Amino acid sequence: MGKSQVQPLLYQLALAFLLLPVFPSSGISGEIKKLKLERTAENFYLIEVEVQVEASEQKVATLLTDYGYLTRLNSQILESELINVDESGVSQVRTKIRPCGYLLCQTIHQVQKLRRSESGSIVATVIPEKSDFLEGHAKWDFQSQGTSVTIHFQARLLPRFWVPPFINLWVMRRMLENEMLETITNLEELQLR
Repeated sequence: MGKSQVQPLLYQLALAFLLLPVFPSSGISGEIKKLKLERTAENFYLIEVEVQVEASEQKVATLLTDYGYLTRLNSQILESELINVDESGVSQVRTKIRPCGYLLCQTIHQVQKLRRSESGSIVATVIPEKSDFLEGHAKWDFQSQGTSVTIHFQARLLPRFWVPPFINLWVMRRMLENEMLETITNLEELQLR
């Protein structure tokens, strides 16, 4: 993997299921409540996002687990495919994204194992030999609040590629924020259908 493949790291998981330019509709009522991004000394990226979406928990979870149609959630997701589901209900999902920003675009490939926990969380683990990540884990938790749902997303990612120094955490946070706003907008619009 080349040096230019670094920036998309955060978008892949934080956006392989919640993934630049923002095109929010005038009717968006959801919001980003928390967005935290850190880089460890070992080059892992730690992401924590909390968003509120004006939709039911069941509808949002259904949209986020409709793995063959994740392209509806964010314009950076170019392809999504449900490869298979094993006997225990674990799904293997392939995604291809192309995040762009600050004159850089990169195509990222990823295959993950995803499962729903008994509590309703979505848990993802990257399959490194089939992905542009050496390691990756993510979890989505849902909490209903009246007519809306709060989604709490956490991820720990180790890219296989180098991240250029000018793509600092501030730039990544800003781009991730734009990604989240687009995804919130699309979740709210899709739940009306």
